[in-house]
Amino acid sequence: MQRGTFASPSGAAPVALRDVVVDDGPGAAARLALYHEQAWKRFFVTAQQQYPRVVRVLGAFSFNRIVAAHVGARPSSSFDIAAIVDGLFIALRAALRVHLRDDDGDAALSAARDAARDETRDETAKLLDDALLRGGGVAGALVWQALHLDEAERRAFRAPYREPNSAPYREPDSAPDSKPHRSPRPRTGAAATNEFDSADRIVVARSFALVRLTWDVIDGASTAPPSRLPNPRHVVVARTATGVAIVDVHPAFARLLARAAREPLAAASAHVVDAVPPEVRDHVRALVPGWIDEAFARGWWHVADPG
Repeated sequence: MQRGTFASPSGAAPVALRDVVVDDGPGAAARLALYHEQAWKRFFVTAQQQYPRVVRVLGAFSFNRIVAAHVGARPSSSFDIAAIVDGLFIALRAALRVHLRDDDGDAALSAARDAARDETRDETAKLLDDALLRGGGVAGALVWQALHLDEAERRAFRAPYREPNSAPYREPDSAPDSKPHRSPRPRTGAAATNEFDSADRIVVARSFALVRLTWDVIDGASTAPPSRLPNPRHVVVARTATGVAIVDVHPAFARLLARAAREPLAAASAHVVDAVPPEVRDHVRALVPGWIDEAFARGWWHVADPG
């Protein structure tokens, strides 16, 4: 029997399915168009949920155009609808670099116009240039910070959660029999049998991200235009047992967190103390052990497993 046919009960010749199936709804083309429209709506809603601060800065219409160009140029093969924007951060970050030369006002408008005339920029970058122009010269730094904060939160949510294993901190020059500064949380894992000091290696949590802000872009649900902050703000984005937390940290603590990720803790601590004005060095030096305890207690740092 041929494919797409069935035998009639009377034993007559096979009948084509298309001749007997009654389509009482819209045609195939209309159904496909409806599915296509609904799929794009789901794409846009999903992307906006993952980058709410960028949407707040650029506007939903401009953001959707950028997402459409990105998905069209780099279609995802994943079954996870959230994965459609996996490369959006890299694409927008690269497109934004040209706009970081100037921060606001006429200079930002000039930078956006220059970028829009660059024929080497891809469709995603050109739509970003257009969005900045439509916004009257929205500062590139503002979009940059919103993008990085959204991406940090997105990655933290996807990262696996690891139970904190806080460790007691011992000053590098303390005597062997001196009592170390104790963490307020019980130790587990490697820290349960080893006192942590400057010679031990730390592992930064996979969900950890440190973001410096000069614009008020924390609230992704706000509809008010972001404003400049009177002073830079440093926040840590990291996974918790119940979700993702955004925590404000002292500028010197932020410097410690950044440097300890790439150099020994003793060197990072010394740099933090030396970087502040002489009149507050003793105060910052006294705060460092507590900051180290907090980094372990919150699960931002972990003691490396032996070997």
